[in-house]
Amino acid sequence: MRWLTLCLLSPLLVVAQTYTLSHRFLPDLPAPLGLITLSPAGASFDVLDAADRLAPSGATWYQVLLDVDGDVITASTKACCVTAEANLTVHLAPGDRPASLEVQSAPSGACPSGGSNYTYPREIYVALHRPGWPEMPTIQHPVSLTTDGKAAPPVVEKTFLQKYWMVIVGLALFLVTQMGPDEPRAAAAAK
Repeated sequence: MRWLTLCLLSPLLVVAQTYTLSHRFLPDLPAPLGLITLSPAGASFDVLDAADRLAPSGATWYQVLLDVDGDVITASTKACCVTAEANLTVHLAPGDRPASLEVQSAPSGACPSGGSNYTYPREIYVALHRPGWPEMPTIQHPVSLTTDGKAAPPVVEKTFLQKYWMVIVGLALFLVTQMGPDEPRAAAAAK
């Protein structure tokens, strides 16, 4: 009985997965930033490196790297767009495995005017995006227009007799001609 109960409850017991998040300004090497823990309830982020560091001179891109079981998923943004806060969206594949990343710092996406001394973000907000089915489109028939550009009135559908009257009349004439008396043929054969 215990075995049956365990089998029935096992799909409900889901273990949280932890992934290492690293970041860098190119051309630097990646430095660990924190740990992302994904569970059915959501995501949590534990910071490992919160030091205020300047980006190397000549840095043009900021890159976030997520190690998923040996595979590295990356997301990049312009170095000038990196602010003190960064929003990181983890897109999940079916089965709640990370499939891609999205990093966004500057709200407008445009580089603010100013120098080239960039700093690493101090606060990272992590959000999950689970896949879903898109809304199915509704199929509608195209609207026919008149030469004036207005919608044409709907065509009135014909009744069964209006559609097939010629076939019915043809069958009726055929049956009438075939149902005539056989007397002329029988009289001709007797003579």
